[in-house]
Amino acid sequence: KDTLRAPGTFEYLPSAIREYLVVLPGRITLHVEQFEHVDTGKLLYTIDSPAWREFQQAIASHVATVQQIEAKIEMFSPLFLAHEQHEYTVKVNVDMWAERIQQLEKLKKAGGGSASEFTAARAAHATARAELADIREKDAELEASYAETVAALRAAKATVELSLESASSMINFQLPAKSPEWWKEIKRINVTATHSGVVEALAITNGSW
Repeated sequence: KDTLRAPGTFEYLPSAIREYLVVLPGRITLHVEQFEHVDTGKLLYTIDSPAWREFQQAIASHVATVQQIEAKIEMFSPLFLAHEQHEYTVKVNVDMWAERIQQLEKLKKAGGGSASEFTAARAAHATARAELADIREKDAELEASYAETVAALRAAKATVELSLESASSMINFQLPAKSPEWWKEIKRINVTATHSGVVEALAITNGSW
């Protein structure tokens, strides 16, 4: 068969070339050589990145914030219960003094009873009502504080989720479904081949940044 020869250079289609880049700086350790054939999943290089460790610390801080707020929310339940019990006790006291005042008024109309006792009962009733009003005001403040804390928890969890998504994007790592603390386990960033092929060129040297 005849062979047709023509001057020129051979070029890959753009879709046939893949670059494996990571946005985080760090010390590079190569695990392949130029023109080496690699299969899918082959470790190409690793990065020892101080910036990644700083990002891990930031994520840990966000997670700690979520845990602190969750602990604070757990404290609201006994507070609500204590307020409810206290309000009930004071309300019973208010009703008791109101009933006592009615009894003393009846005695007074009948020509009996003591004026000082009647005055003391009215004073006690007023004090109990003021205490009840104060309790209800504090109940409203507690409800508002609880709502603010719940909102803060939602915001903190959203911050964690965004941080994890950013972290996975930075290192080209797919978020695992069953390992929520995957970011703790990564000491060095591994860059692996997503397709089989041949290492055409290495734009970095071993040990470089």
